[in-house]
Amino acid sequence: MKRECKDKAILDIYEEVKAVAKELYPHFFENSDLKFFINDSTKQLGHCKAWANRQSVYDKYGNRKPIDDIRCDKAEITLSKYVTDLDLVRKTLVHEFGHFVAPLENHSFLWAIRADKIGEKWGIVSHRNADHEESLIFRANMEKPKYAIRCTQCGQIIRRTRRSHCITHPQEYYCGKCGGTFERIEE
Repeated sequence: MKRECKDKAILDIYEEVKAVAKELYPHFFENSDLKFFINDSTKQLGHCKAWANRQSVYDKYGNRKPIDDIRCDKAEITLSKYVTDLDLVRKTLVHEFGHFVAPLENHSFLWAIRADKIGEKWGIVSHRNADHEESLIFRANMEKPKYAIRCTQCGQIIRRTRRSHCITHPQEYYCGKCGGTFERIEE
């Protein structure tokens, strides 16, 4: 579920990173409706989603246009509510603005160059995924698992934050390590 960000510190960082990206790549911000949201994602720190009509991506022969000729009509940058460390917020937003100014490039060489150029002001190198320390900060802020099942043979414990089918009916699942059955445990 996405919603508007109300945290002043995060909004200030967003505006600061946006200003740098806009200064470096102003043509991507022309006629583009860019919005910023917070979401409940526990899987990723941030996400950039952009919409472009077919005419702005492909020429009349069906060939993809050069990156600098592609225009996004609408774009959303979202940040997980579990990202609370302000340095990690800045790194994540630099990464996502890299996607905004290099549409359709995923994590290509061009994307890395542009993301690094945006992050240069803060000494941020974006072309790598979050390192172990950053992922620990992110995970520490996530919801704690409420449910758990244990293998009756090897004792492996699997935790879940949601009450999924494997939690309500553990007897229908088998352990990937030893083939044993599961039982629900209280934690």
